[in-house]
Formats: sequence, C-alpha cells, structure tokens
Amino acid sequence: MSRETFEWLSNNVLVGFTEKRGNAWHHRKGDDNHYVGAVPVDDVRKRLFDFTAEEHHVHVGRKVGEQQPVGPFGNLVGNEAPGLKAITHSRTGHVFGVFTDSYHPHDYDEWLVAKVEGFLDDDLQIGTAGLLRNGGQAWVQVEVPETMEFAGGVRARPFLLAATSLDGSLATTYGASATVAVCDNTMAVALGEHGGYRAKIRHSINSLTSAKAADVRDALGVVFAAADEFGHQVEMLLRVEYTDQKFWELVQDEVPLPADPKKAPGAFNLATKKREHLMDMYRFDARVAPWTGTAFGAWSAFNTFEQHESRIRKTTNRVERNASALVTGKQDKADFRIIEKIVELVA
Repeated sequence: MSRETFEWLSNNVLVGFTEKRGNAWHHRKGDDNHYVGAVPVDDVRKRLFDFTAEEHHVHVGRKVGEQQPVGPFGNLVGNEAPGLKAITHSRTGHVFGVFTDSYHPHDYDEWLVAKVEGFLDDDLQIGTAGLLRNGGQAWVQVEVPETMEFAGGVRARPFLLAATSLDGSLATTYGASATVAVCDNTMAVALGEHGGYRAKIRHSINSLTSAKAADVRDALGVVFAAADEFGHQVEMLLRVEYTDQKFWELVQDEVPLPADPKKAPGAFNLATKKREHLMDMYRFDARVAPWTGTAFGAWSAFNTFEQHESRIRKTTNRVERNASALVTGKQDKADFRIIEKIVELVA
C-alpha cells in the first residue's frame, strides 16, 4: 500500500475503542486517528467535518474547444443555467456535483453529529467516523462500549450507522448492523419481528421537517433491538448443519466457471482460485473455523472473503471500499442474498 493511501486513512478515518477491538490493520506508529475509548465528538467535527457545502449558480459557456469570451473585469462570460446549482467543498473548492434547485444538501455536522450528539452517554458512544469520495460521503457509527457475546461464542458490537452524502450518491440513512470481533467484519442485521432499523431521508427542502429524522432519537433502543435481532440470526444459522459438501455446492453456485474455459482462461483461473480460497477459509481460517459445519460458518466465509480477501481496484483501498459498501447498503444486500441462498440449499 502506498504512503498516499496510508495518509488518506490517517486523515479521513477515526477509529475508537481500540482497547476492545484492537487497532485497525492500517494503523501506523505515530498515527493519532485511533482512540483507546470512544472517538471524541470534537475530533469528528474538527478533523473530519470542518467544512460546509456551498451552493453556486451554474453558468454555461462556449462549447469545448471554442474560446470563452472575457468580460470587462477579466471574468469569463457565460449564460446562467436556470434551475441548476453546483455543490462544492467550502475549503477545497471540490465540486461534488450539479443538481436541480430542489436538491438540499445535508450538512455533515447537523445530520451526522448534532442528531446523534444528544443521546451520547456512558451507554452509547462514537465508535468510528470517516469521509469518502473526496468528502462526498460521510458516516458516524454509534455503538455500546462493551462487546456483546452471542450464541456459539460469537462476539459482536451492534451499532447505529448514520451516513449521508453531498455528491448525491445516497440519501441520509440511519441503520443498524453489527461488527463481529474475531474478524472485524460488518454483518447485516435483518429487519424482522425482533427489531431492526432503517430510515432514509431524501435531500429535499421537506427533509428539514421530516418525521423520520426524529426516529433516531431512541438510538439506544435501536442498538439493543439490533443486538436482539442479530442474536436471533446467529442462533438460527448455528442450528442449520452445513457439511463441506453442501458448502462446495454453494461455492459452485456462487462462483460459476466460464462455459468454455479455453475462450476465457483468465476468468477461469480467477474463478478457480476464488473457489479454492473460499473452501480453505471455510475449513481452516481462524475467522471462520469456529463455526465450520453450520450455516453461520458458511455466511462468515463469504462475508469475510468479500471484506478482507476479494480483489479491489487500484484506484481505491480496502478500508474505503468496505466503508462505501456499508454506507450505501451494498454490504447488507450481499449478506441478505447469501443468507437466503445458504438456507435455500438445505431446505
């Protein structure tokens, strides 16, 4: 990993409760973005959310390649585009995007800090916070200080995630999930009879008075409801026997080989290696092996592979990729889909 990537992680991700979860894998000696206890609210504001979203009129000039006329004071002359505005970073000037006038950016301090600050106490504190996409996305994760233990020796930290964007990539979202301690994986908490929580608020002028925004005030109840739901998921999946042969059937189904390997040797080799890697993880990996032989072990193998072993693009890093999957809901969708498939194969 390059120095620039480490610098990005150090400056844009704050990690708390290291005494409980340990340092993140990207921690470097001398980094000051890791905390033994909770991440201080003031540090989230000063280190991450020390800027605002600025709105600018959009002007349309000449076509690309044509000389742009210059006004009497040296300014470029152009026509204003009615009904459009650009959202920019107040400190860097980075353009997050161009939107219609109905788009209302949700300020990070207001929607991710102020809305959770009121219920932070000894029972609920900030565990992680960070920025993505040049500040275009942000999240704050609120959790209980102590790691909880569930059936089968599964130790996890249920949390409430508050996330939003300035680049139009996602609505302001509040949702509950859990981080499994042995592998530092995020695992989805399904909505169900025992609890679960998801709320989305669109970036519109009406969002300022949205009733949904107040739902998160019972954050402690949300987190403990998520803990109950996660516990029920774990118990249910631990009761389902999953042999090596059954897991191999799952792997074959999830990682198909090309119809004609000779015409796609690269894809064939990648799929074969992924199949072998998943089988090895299911049987021997310390992050999965405690639950091998159960449906929970099968889920853990796929979840761990996706977050820690899968290939990533050169333009990103694993922490940023995983955080993006979490705040956009991509990780939850992947988890729910694989759980359904796991259960389907033994039905």
